[in-house]
Amino acid sequence: MRAVPINRRAALAGIAGLSGVAAAARALSAAGSSGQAPGLSHDAAIIRQQVDFGIPAARIYGVLTDAAAFDAMTTHETDMKVLDKPSVLTPRVGDEFSLFGGYITGRNIELLPERRIVQAWRTESWPAGCYSIVAMDFSPTQQGTRLVFEHRGFPDSQGEHLAKGWYLHYWEPLRAHLS
Repeated sequence: MRAVPINRRAALAGIAGLSGVAAAARALSAAGSSGQAPGLSHDAAIIRQQVDFGIPAARIYGVLTDAAAFDAMTTHETDMKVLDKPSVLTPRVGDEFSLFGGYITGRNIELLPERRIVQAWRTESWPAGCYSIVAMDFSPTQQGTRLVFEHRGFPDSQGEHLAKGWYLHYWEPLRAHLS
């Protein structure tokens, strides 16, 4: 599976330009589980992860859609490059975001407070104009919140690294920060 290229004009057009990317990502099919890395399908085309948190969805959603809260969560990151730039992140559909000192960038495609986040997402190491689709769905549980995560359309050979990275740089820090 290759990352989905988006030309500059489509990226600037915002949601309309990304609708084809979202449709292409939805068209991908899952192929089971291999156990290589948490939540990675055997063909490395889709990462699926489920994480349970003992806290309300509003707190999780808030950290994942607010720059200051996201930066507070990731202040412990010692294995990433020095974060010389603060995150840019808003809870508005169509807005661009930049995380981890600009290593991760993208655009918010769909935001349903406390229920769903969908983003066009990429790392700085990917070819220019290539984006994947990240979706996070939140549902209440008796203990708090279940986050069901899906990542599609990333470059070949990136699946295992990304699957581990979501746990290392998102889910574990989120759990520690909000506990």
